Amino acid sequence: MLAAVLKAEPERRAWHLAHASDGPDEAVAVELTEAAERALARGGAAEAAAAFRRAAELSQDLAARTGRLDKAAFAAGIGGLLETARELADANRAETLRGTAAAAYVLFHREGDIDAVFRVLLPVMRTAAEGGVLEDTDAFDDAFYVLLNAAVWAGRAELWLPVHRLLDRVSEAARLCFDAVADPARTAHDVRQRLDLATAALSPATPSWRVTWLIYSARYVDCFTFYDGVWRDLVGHGTYDSLRFAQVARAHDAFMLGDWDKMLAVGSRNIADAAGHEYNLLHMVFTYGLAMVASGRGDEEALRRQCEAITAWAQPRRMNLLLSTVNETRAGAAVGRGDFEEAFALTAALTPPGELPEHFPHFPRVFLDLVESAMRTDRAAKARAHVAAGRRARIGAISPHHALILAAGEAITAPDERAEELYEAALALPDATLWTYDYARTRLLYGEWLRRRREYTAARVQLSAALELFEQQLKSPPWTRRARNELRAAGVDVGLPPGGGKVPMSAQERRIAELAAGGLSNKQIGQQLNIPPRTAGAHLYRVFPKLGITSRAALRDGLRAFDEVTDSM
Repeated sequence: MLAAVLKAEPERRAWHLAHASDGPDEAVAVELTEAAERALARGGAAEAAAAFRRAAELSQDLAARTGRLDKAAFAAGIGGLLETARELADANRAETLRGTAAAAYVLFHREGDIDAVFRVLLPVMRTAAEGGVLEDTDAFDDAFYVLLNAAVWAGRAELWLPVHRLLDRVSEAARLCFDAVADPARTAHDVRQRLDLATAALSPATPSWRVTWLIYSARYVDCFTFYDGVWRDLVGHGTYDSLRFAQVARAHDAFMLGDWDKMLAVGSRNIADAAGHEYNLLHMVFTYGLAMVASGRGDEEALRRQCEAITAWAQPRRMNLLLSTVNETRAGAAVGRGDFEEAFALTAALTPPGELPEHFPHFPRVFLDLVESAMRTDRAAKARAHVAAGRRARIGAISPHHALILAAGEAITAPDERAEELYEAALALPDATLWTYDYARTRLLYGEWLRRRREYTAARVQLSAALELFEQQLKSPPWTRRARNELRAAGVDVGLPPGGGKVPMSAQERRIAELAAGGLSNKQIGQQLNIPPRTAGAHLYRVFPKLGITSRAALRDGLRAFDEVTDSM
């Protein structure tokens, strides 16, 4: 009787019938399966897993039981119930595509076992792909999602060939994601246009899990925020916020757009969630996000802890892309403090000058660091080769952010007669101001160039704008100091206050000390600042006692101690 009353509430009706059943009942199993599908579509993955599981218990047909157990396992995995997902996958003795994908999902997110993912998933996917028309394209896409993620984070050349061989069997959404994240330097140029079409084709009936393909794609072409509101409204605010990968993308975009405090808040909150649900890979991904902020703000102690955590987890699992984030973030910190030799060594190990390595989607994150550090260490030919590689690959067509870093690189490496034109062109690009860090950095570099040309009035405009962004929005002490130093050199009275018995340095002394701390010789410093090498040496001779040191090797620590006293004033 109650079941008849609940016809307007199909989920409650299905569960009531299921609780009332004391043996297999296919009609009830069908109703409960439909309830599970609706729950999954609105983001209730854990709820769907329970419904699929009970529907499997009520199934009279063995094939139907197997399919429902498979769906229960996969729903449990994406719902944060990794141990339940593993148990369900193990309970299903049939080697099915979706069941194997569920087991691989757990291996990937909890254990981080890339080799096991490929070992268990590839044979089943190959069998399905070789069987003519795929019976379940959604299941194949789910499996491909796990395989693609594993290949991306592994960053190993030998894993990509089998992934490529499965591409003709995946959906357009899956292929779109592959083109965005697997090797964007070569395949992502039209992804933004395809994202527009894919997003426009979504409907309220689209399962929230499927939106993850688009989120993943948008993240790597730097346009997640553009679609964020559309996706949120489509699938429901609560459901959307429960998608863990949406949180990864939101944190990444917060960094790219210069809201570093938001990045820290989102990252810290989701590290706790990931740890609580044994999403160990996501724990490391959010740790990487925190390391990006520590790098940009020069928090060396926090960066050290985060890089050690990433290395300890990623190294034994041979997760090369995750390991590369250690070099990436350390290089950013090195550029900020003026250690350009270290920055060049770290970035060149990731992307050799003149190369955008295949299947390395993080190449834009070290592009400017490599170009600037090469120019600062008398390696102009290598810097120009890298910019030429970006131009040949047409990376500026991938996204407005890619266009900005390429244009900035072209300006940094340009001869003096073209530099002003190229700096102005970079700053005038559509949406250039959105990418706060790289935009502020470009204005700083432009201001430095103008100051070296003794065009002090124009230099002050660029340097003042950069200082405001670094100090007020990004809250980055090392970049703030660098902008202040350049402003002092351009004649603006923003002198360092003396404190703690420290003798103040002139702007020229400070700049020379930073360059020397970065590994430059007196000759190289002279070339950078257009002064004789002997003058550079004389300035350093006067700086040593002001810092309380006696050698070039102690410059970095001496400057850091000096700044700590200064910042406390």
